[in-house]
Amino acid sequence: LLVPPGGSGMLRLPLPATQTTRIQIRHTTAFPDLDGARDEANRKCLKRRKHRLGFHWNWEYDRKRKKWYTHNSKKTIGTACESFLFYLSPEWDKPRDLTQDAISRTDTKLLAGLYDITVTNWKLEREVEGNGRVGNIPEYFHPTFNPGPSCSDHHSFDWHIDDATHII
Repeated sequence: LLVPPGGSGMLRLPLPATQTTRIQIRHTTAFPDLDGARDEANRKCLKRRKHRLGFHWNWEYDRKRKKWYTHNSKKTIGTACESFLFYLSPEWDKPRDLTQDAISRTDTKLLAGLYDITVTNWKLEREVEGNGRVGNIPEYFHPTFNPGPSCSDHHSFDWHIDDATHII
């Protein structure tokens, strides 16, 4: 999570999914060189694109067998580029536990800087089944589709925090 220099923010976490769920936050001790990291990532990515170093496969989900498999392609797809955040190597302060703040619905004020939020033992919800490819479920867009726990208001295309906690 990034709060730009000169800015501040408020962090409101979702309620922990189980009693064993733990939420921790760490803050960088110095503001990282984001522009330098972005430039380095872009240089490496452009080099990979120029040399066509993408993937000749991608992951697909077989709904009948309920298994993931690699789907081979005749052409190289995508580019194996990483987020510029992987080019940062900041020093972090000690982790602080925010589990009780989330349970008590207490917002956490964040000052400028880069934050690392780690949630452990999060209970995942079952994914909505559909007929389309994973990530492209046409049923989501049909007005009569009832997404159940996936969307708190299925009559609206507006996203709510409850939707995000299910998807995450």
